Parts: sequence; C-alpha cells; structure tokens
Amino acid sequence: MSDLFPTTQNEFNEPVIDSRIVADALGLDHTDWIRKVVKKHLEGFSVLKPEKELTGGRPEQYYWLTEEQALFAATLSRNNKHVVAFKMKLVQSFVKARLAIQQLVQQPMTSLDIMEMALKQMRQQEAAIALLGDRVEKVEEKMDKSDVANHVIYQNNLLLTERLKRLEESRNEDREDNQKLYR
Repeated sequence: MSDLFPTTQNEFNEPVIDSRIVADALGLDHTDWIRKVVKKHLEGFSVLKPEKELTGGRPEQYYWLTEEQALFAATLSRNNKHVVAFKMKLVQSFVKARLAIQQLVQQPMTSLDIMEMALKQMRQQEAAIALLGDRVEKVEEKMDKSDVANHVIYQNNLLLTERLKRLEESRNEDREDNQKLYR
C-alpha cells in the first residue's frame, strides 16, 4: 500500500475518492459495503449522490466520498494490519490532494489581477457608501420631519400656554366681578 489512492475534486473543490477504491482496499464487496455502510451511516455528513458506470451489463452504482465520509467509513472497520495500513494511506492521500488543491488556488497573482481585485473592492465599497448615503438621507428626512413636528408641538404648547394664561386671567376677573356683585 505504498502508492497513494487516486483522488479527484468535487464541485466544491474538496478532494473526493471513489467508494469502489475504499471498499476494495478494505477487502470488502463494494455492493454490500454500499448497502451496509455508505447508505446507512454516511448520508448525514454531506450530499451523497450516487453515480452509475456502465460495465456492459447492469450499471454499477458508486459514490464520490469526501474526506470526512471516507475516514468515518474507515473507522467502522475493525483494526488489523491491513485496515490500519489502509487508514494511513487514505489520510496521506487526502492530505496530498488538499495540498495540491491549495497550490492551485494560491497561484501568484499578476499586477493586473491585483489591480482588478482592488478595483472590484473599490466598486463594492462605493456601492456600500452609496447605500449608507441613502440611509443617512432617510434618517435626516425623518429627523427633519421630527424637528418640524417638535417645532409645531412647541409652538402649539406656547399658544396653549398663552391661551391658558388668558383664560386664567379672565376667570380671575370674572371671580372678582362676581365677588363685587355679591358684596
């Protein structure tokens, strides 16, 4: 088991391994293993989509297992020399695949790439600033309306206070007049 297992990557750039390779390396019948392990224990990890390969007769069903799925499936096998060697090779295969994917993703950027990325970030920031500007205007409008409303309330309070004073003065005058009449 010195050579690493072949892996590929799925649509999420995660390394995956063919379930047939795992079953074969564990010395298990693939169809049986799919039924007893994959379908029963692995569906809770992530999307598990069956693939089919035409082999001349009935299509053979298999799965692309993520690292998490393959490692968990391996833990379900009893440890012996063969299984321990398989687990080590499986881990090494996924480590190598992740490093290869990481190197592809982290290729050096050209000056043009950097400028395009900076321009994209500037446009996103400008859009965010414009959005914030719109929000500020709306808040200011509300504040202006609030200020106007507060001013109107203040003016009404002044008018009411003035009227109340006049009413009190008038009432006091009426009392005085009534007192004069009854004396």
